[in-house]
Amino acid sequence: MKYIKLIVSFLAISLLVGCTDYSYTKAKQVQNKAIVLSEPDSRMVLLQQINDALATRASIEPQIVVYLQDTVKPTTDMKSHLSDAIEVAKESINSIQIKTKEYRVVEKMKSAQENAIALMKENIEILTDMQKALDKNDFTALTQAYTNYQNNLSKLQGIVVG
Repeated sequence: MKYIKLIVSFLAISLLVGCTDYSYTKAKQVQNKAIVLSEPDSRMVLLQQINDALATRASIEPQIVVYLQDTVKPTTDMKSHLSDAIEVAKESINSIQIKTKEYRVVEKMKSAQENAIALMKENIEILTDMQKALDKNDFTALTQAYTNYQNNLSKLQGIVVG
């Protein structure tokens, strides 16, 4: 019985040795290299990047809908919060766009990747237009930019991957 306990304890210790980060620190860190993906991974990653870009709508939509209502007189706090939300969305989309460019997807998904990157770039420009309209208190331009933003997100959502 003692031998069995001894064997089990050695087995447990040997399994724990693999849990250390020793091998990770010895690994060569590679920077600025494209991540090559298989076909299923290409599809999954592109869909994830597109969904992440679509999720930026959540930071803007609740505030801009209230801000643009005819019955609401926007306050400086509302303007400040909306401005911050637009900045967060721009930074997020820019980060997602950069990340999407880093992936080397399979050939048949390259056009979907390029379309997604182009639409993300357009969204950044539209958000910049929204910021300018907000700074000028131009409600017409802000409404138009927001409509363009929604239309662009619909296009992004409509990209068929795979």
